[in-house]
Amino acid sequence: LGRIVIPKEMRRVLGIRTGSSVEILVREDSVILRKFSELNNILSSAQTLMGEIYELTGQPTLVGDEDKIISCLGVKSREYIGKSFSLPEDKTRGKAKYIFSLDDIDGVVDYFPLTIDGFNSGYVFVLSREGLDKDKHMAVSTLCHFFSRIIR
Repeated sequence: LGRIVIPKEMRRVLGIRTGSSVEILVREDSVILRKFSELNNILSSAQTLMGEIYELTGQPTLVGDEDKIISCLGVKSREYIGKSFSLPEDKTRGKAKYIFSLDDIDGVVDYFPLTIDGFNSGYVFVLSREGLDKDKHMAVSTLCHFFSRIIR
């Protein structure tokens, strides 16, 4: 087990916390370090989940790892991919206004955790004006829970 020291400022910019995992890739004559994201490893499955949710709700749907958007459907991807987000202090509600610090989101963001092997690996976000109704919220929650269980 080797250790690599990454300067504090670089960790801050990349959103890597002390003890976080990083991926080490070798490409030609370069070694690349990047923040490890469980969802990046299962991105095609996450995109399938996102497609099902978009079809069910008809609302823009985004998938994020712990701190940034990694995939989206129903919105312009270049405006969202890689954007940071923050959750409200009360993470139990599942609904929040203006989670994203982007001007064009004006409404409610329903969010659903993706828990893989007991760890929160990311979130699904559904954007809408009024929020999802009770039945759609339950259906999306069930899809996310099912996805989390089969992906491990």
